[in-house]
Amino acid sequence: GGRGRGGGGAARRAQRGEGVQGGVSKKERTPQPAPAQKRPRRVHVVDAGTLQQAVAAHLARHGGEAALSDREHQLAGAQLVRGGEEATAQALGAALRDQCAAGEMPTLVLSGAALRCVELYKAMRKVAPMARPLKLFAKHLKVAEQTAWLAQGGMRAAGVGTPGRVRQLAAAGALSLDSVQVIVLDVRRDTKQFDLLSHPDTAADAMHLLVGSEKARVMLLVDADADADGEGGEGAFSAAAQQGKFDPDDDDEGAEVDAELLED
Repeated sequence: GGRGRGGGGAARRAQRGEGVQGGVSKKERTPQPAPAQKRPRRVHVVDAGTLQQAVAAHLARHGGEAALSDREHQLAGAQLVRGGEEATAQALGAALRDQCAAGEMPTLVLSGAALRCVELYKAMRKVAPMARPLKLFAKHLKVAEQTAWLAQGGMRAAGVGTPGRVRQLAAAGALSLDSVQVIVLDVRRDTKQFDLLSHPDTAADAMHLLVGSEKARVMLLVDADADADGEGGEGAFSAAAQQGKFDPDDDDEGAEVDAELLED
């Protein structure tokens, strides 16, 4: 009987708030850790809609939402290219043979690694043999050399490069983003399912160039068998990449490239 009365007294004291500080339990007084923030789901760019999502997410994180309104029309109308490097060159067509003034780059192709750039360059030369697209990546090529090329103008209206090097040239004043009329984004994925706009080594620079090329229409070189949920993703890699001649997880400047691959 005593235990029952004692238990009842404790219950009554708890109801009156006695035995706890200010009516708050010890558990409630103890600071609780904030719930872990979920990492934002990576947006796989496979079409115009997912491109808009990826750009909006990037700009929201970096305080550039206002810039999105200037690009919404071009992003919404992004053209898809499937089939790899030669399909991309075919889609560019006559633009590869255009003339340009010094410092201009009417057609800019961005890819995440140097060897992919080489494969795209070779396809462009095959489609337009008289054209001389510029190689705007880092391996075996110096900024001073590329700056001199850009200063020549002529039938060098197209260039293919990695985001880091192209941004460096633009920041130095060697290349005007205002002159870009077509920007091609090679968003085929690597073995870890990263693409040009999600890989930590390329995303920031690629987004900067995409948003900065305000007048450019957008083309997306996508995987032939990929979807927004991350399935597929390697079907459209070049033959050289398939043979393991480069590491798709390498940094923005890509893997080592044999010098002979860079020859015209």
